[in-house]
This record gives sequence, C-alpha cells and structure tokens, in this order.
Amino acid sequence: MGDLKLYRVPFRSTVAARGQKQVRLLAKQNVPARLVFRGNAMGYGEGEPRALQIELRMDNKTASGLGLPLPSGRIAVFDRDGGNGLLIGQGRMRDYAVGQEVKFTIGASPAVRLASTRKIVAAKGGWDGYALELTNASAEPVTAEIDLAQIADTDIRNATGKLIRKDGKHVWQVTVPANDRATISYQSRSKYR
Repeated sequence: MGDLKLYRVPFRSTVAARGQKQVRLLAKQNVPARLVFRGNAMGYGEGEPRALQIELRMDNKTASGLGLPLPSGRIAVFDRDGGNGLLIGQGRMRDYAVGQEVKFTIGASPAVRLASTRKIVAAKGGWDGYALELTNASAEPVTAEIDLAQIADTDIRNATGKLIRKDGKHVWQVTVPANDRATISYQSRSKYR
C-alpha cells in the first residue's frame, strides 16, 4: 500500500527515456507569512534558558497568494531586504492541502528564550503551581506560544496570561515586547491522580 500524490507542473515538460529532470513546481512571491516562536514547558525544570523554535506560518489560500496543494520536502527561507538573498533558516515541510495553515520550523532563536520554569508551592487537591518567564533580546516585539500541558492529561486554572487550546494542548500565547520579558503563573493538576 502506498500514497499517490499528483502535482501539476505549471508548463509542458518531457523526460527522456531513463532520464531525470528537475523542475520548479511553484514560485510565489509576496505571500504573507508570520513568525511565531514556539517552546515547550512540559517536563522542563529550572536551569539554563532554552532557545525557542522559530516557526513560519502562512495560509494556503488563493486570497493569501498560495492556494495550491503543497508537497512535503526541504524548505529554505531567504531575506531579500538588502538585494542579496540572506539565508534565514532551513527546515522540512509536510504535505499541505489547499485551505490549511502551513507551518514549519526554520531554526532556533538566539534572542527569544524560555528563561525559567519553576514550581511554586502546591495547593490543595493535587494542584501544583508553576511560573514561566520568557525573554526577548531582539529589537522587535515577538509572538510566542508555549505548550504547557496536554489537554487530555492535565487541567489548568488561575493562569495570569492568555491560554488557548491548540493541537490538543494548553498553550500560553503572548506578545513579548522588544528587549523585555513576559511571565505567567498557573496551577495544573493531572487528570490521572
């Protein structure tokens, strides 16, 4: 058993017998994308700050400049501000259908870090308290998302920051100002106690 994926080449092309040919499947310019800095607080204790992963996201819709089935493979991201293509990062991308949010990791950030995770005094009823701190040493504000716990395994309450539910996890979503920090405290309890 296997998958069959059909992608259309945007021009006529031939391949000689027993030959190979490399063609560009797509070329799109000015597709709006956003950077999100991702991290994970699960199973992480106090210690050295950890760099967050840089995730590039875009909408695979015609209105956003894409609107094509996208194949899996390697991807490289370049910045053309100075006229020359400066490599920002590389990663791997999975297949994406039209209409899906495309996201892939292109590296780790030297400037945005999960600075500390510490356990606070436990509360009654099996609730444990935690505090997290994010630091942003860059000259621009950044959007960060930190996975706190699996929704199926853990209840969370009394969070001092914005929590969302995403991909089966409790996620702290925050904008960290330039050259500043952001903190959150919350209580969590295992559903299997």
